[in-house]
Amino acid sequence: MLQLYDIRAMKELESFRGHRKDVTALAWHPFHEEYFVSGSFDGSIFHWVVGGEERREREAAVRERET
Repeated sequence: MLQLYDIRAMKELESFRGHRKDVTALAWHPFHEEYFVSGSFDGSIFHWVVGGEERREREAAVRERET
């Protein structure tokens, strides 16, 4: 789970659920501040929209890691 915080108010603004394992990467869109993408140790990549009335998440790629 990813959690977005307002550090000035010290409160959680929104939570994002979808990854099955630890998130290992996160990057904000360079021009559209409401979009970001996250990647997980399970090989999944999710695209997220902050502050939308409905959460739009899309699993872009899934690859199970070989152990």
